[in-house]
Amino acid sequence: MWSAGRRRTTALLLTALALFAAACGAVDADTPAQGPALPADAPFTHPGALVDGAQLDAVRDRRVPGR
Repeated sequence: MWSAGRRRTTALLLTALALFAAACGAVDADTPAQGPALPADAPFTHPGALVDGAQLDAVRDRRVPGR
């Protein structure tokens, strides 16, 4: 027979495990996993790029030669 402390610890661990499993599997069925598809001839835009082409050109112009 388990002691009261061991039963309580086991119950807490099982509850935490159940909540963790529910949180990991929680997905809203109405939300698409990806954005809308773009046409095949659309220009590439990197999803993580936070600067535009003009800003990149400005950085290239200020670059130290030889580096």
